[in-house]
Amino acid sequence: MQKTAMWNSWINETLLEDIQSEQTADPVPFFDIVDGEPETSDELGSYKWGKNDGEYLYMVYLLAEPVEDAGDITPVYIGESSDISSRIGQHSYKIRQSLPVSEWEDNGSWGSFSKYDHMAAIYEQATSPLYVWILDVDELEHGPYGYETYRQELEAKLVGLVHSQD
Repeated sequence: MQKTAMWNSWINETLLEDIQSEQTADPVPFFDIVDGEPETSDELGSYKWGKNDGEYLYMVYLLAEPVEDAGDITPVYIGESSDISSRIGQHSYKIRQSLPVSEWEDNGSWGSFSKYDHMAAIYEQATSPLYVWILDVDELEHGPYGYETYRQELEAKLVGLVHSQD
């Protein structure tokens, strides 16, 4: 099966179902604006509550409205964690520390710009909010590329996936 078709099928069966279901909180915004600054949203705080034990897949994404199909979801970052509450909190903190992007300084070393800088740049330039989706890996039959595990696979393939978007 073509990778794009696999991705679209997986998104339709997982995240898109959660977004369209009234039984889930999705989509859950990553940030609220408080006194002009981004803060972790109250919805995200409630959403991740109690998800400390176990393995979780999570995705930071943009969402085009109205949501009709997998093409309306643009992944920004995908990861897996056994301590999802702390991990999402760390992402929130580091993205906010990377803002505004106009104040970035390159120290000239390899990798001086981080994945958090990447996410902050997308957040700052996007016309829609960043959202977070969390899923217990025990609820999955397979990952987006058909494999049982994807901890390293998805992070490695994310660059290619983003470049394949229109």
